[in-house]
Amino acid sequence: MDTARPSTVSHNTTRKSSSPAPGTRTFTLERARTARVWDVETGVCKHVLGDHAHAVAVLALENGLVITGSQDKNVNYWHNGVKVSSFVAHDGKSEGYVDIVRQIIAMKGVGFATCSNDESVKIWDMSGKLLETLKGHNGYIYSLAQNPKTGEILTGSEDNTVKVWRDGAFVDSIDHPATVWSVIANSEGDIITACEDKKVRSFTRDPAFAAAPAEREEYKKQCVESSAAKLDVDKLPDSSLTATLQGKKDGQVKVFRTGNNPEAYVWKEAEGKWEKMGDVIMPSPQQKDFYEGDQIFPAGYYDYMFNIDIRGKGEKKLPFNRGSIPLEEAEKFVERECLHRVYVEEISGFIRQQLDSVPTYSLQSQPEPQPDFSSAFVQQPSKEERTEVKHLPMTFFARYDSVNVDNPQKKILEFNEKLKEDAKLKPFTLASFEETSLNGLLTTLKNTGNYHLSKIDESRFELLSTKLLKWPLEQVFPVIDVVRMLLMHPGAQAFFGTYDKGAEFLTNIIRCLKPEASDPLLILSLRTLCNMFEGPSTSYVIGKATDLILSQFDFITAKKNKNVLEAASAFLLK
Repeated sequence: MDTARPSTVSHNTTRKSSSPAPGTRTFTLERARTARVWDVETGVCKHVLGDHAHAVAVLALENGLVITGSQDKNVNYWHNGVKVSSFVAHDGKSEGYVDIVRQIIAMKGVGFATCSNDESVKIWDMSGKLLETLKGHNGYIYSLAQNPKTGEILTGSEDNTVKVWRDGAFVDSIDHPATVWSVIANSEGDIITACEDKKVRSFTRDPAFAAAPAEREEYKKQCVESSAAKLDVDKLPDSSLTATLQGKKDGQVKVFRTGNNPEAYVWKEAEGKWEKMGDVIMPSPQQKDFYEGDQIFPAGYYDYMFNIDIRGKGEKKLPFNRGSIPLEEAEKFVERECLHRVYVEEISGFIRQQLDSVPTYSLQSQPEPQPDFSSAFVQQPSKEERTEVKHLPMTFFARYDSVNVDNPQKKILEFNEKLKEDAKLKPFTLASFEETSLNGLLTTLKNTGNYHLSKIDESRFELLSTKLLKWPLEQVFPVIDVVRMLLMHPGAQAFFGTYDKGAEFLTNIIRCLKPEASDPLLILSLRTLCNMFEGPSTSYVIGKATDLILSQFDFITAKKNKNVLEAASAFLLK
């Protein structure tokens, strides 16, 4: 999922940052080096908190105290608009804005914490006494948060990592392909980050919600490639220094060079020495291709230029850069060429297949890697720690476009015969000619390769809407599965273009979101609703019913079934 860079973590002097204010106050921060306190009921500015240098960070506490920090390195206490005290929080004796206070967060039962460009996090009591300093990043720290479930501290940095701290000790590092601008944690303990590459990512400790292994491996490769690309061999310390240079802690990984060859070493505290782990493979120069640009892909030099042969159109160029996500680039290509989304997976698979033959940057291991808490070049942390603290990417933004018509077809015909025995339900069963019509619809859906040519008669939509979707909750689930597949066909957009018909159709799906519905029915219904966001007409219809759907989520989110929760999360992210 793409997102603009959050303004609360911008690194320039016009940054605006604020924290939720208790009661009826809210805060804004301006270019004019001030923070303003507003009454949210009247809209009147109550106080102007001045005397800051450039960007301002703010923390509002329930007792009325306001804490601010800025590029003058100071932390200030305010009460009723008056500064009551101030002290220097981050002072590395550096030039310029190196030690600015980037963010301030409350630490329940302790005080508050600050982060800075001096690569440190400092924890203070409310009197301003320094309790602890956390050091471990190799770049400015832009964001700071506390996990509400675990109490751990989370830090995001320009060194492309989020680090996790527990009881003052470093416990985990989550690699990213670029600078981490912002990090937070939700009530479940999952970590959400906003990155310089304009991506928001979610990480979880629960393997049940982790992304697929192939996706995690691809993400890992992106992180390794990004780190290798930044490595300046000339500035690395010579490997001869491993004989005299002391490591900071057991497991620390550091890159040295022997001649022009970068090598990764791990510090063995018990033995008091650096142990070589392997050679860092540097990216080899590669000729780039120039692309003239279009309405989707900007002009410029690209690492790869793929040729996609489209029947009737000939070969079309798909420019691609290392570090890009094949699925996203395939979606852009399909949009540019006005193709149906059914081709996205095929094109992204082609890209991945082409990239498989391209060398990637990796660490050539000699002995088994030791725990790594400071380098993006090897897997981290150790196997024992991984079970407890390792976070895995979690993806809920999904398309449910698999097509398997045989099972629902069999179930619908089976239930149809059974329901004919009920006098009240018999009017909603299919006659022989209607069964033939249904079979024709399913044949069309099964032939995904002809979606761009096939059409679906409106009478088949009405057959579903007026009969099959009226079935009891116990029997309607195979019908919902057919609707899920139907929404991926271009013909769905034409039918839902008539709002009244589309709204009636949608109402029959929403009625399945009931506490008495089975988990399989809830899963299929939520996945079907997700697929309604795939086209303009269906998106418009479901957009009008979003509040009604969300009103059912209290009982849905209380479910224990992980597939129900996954489908619900996918809907929320749409």
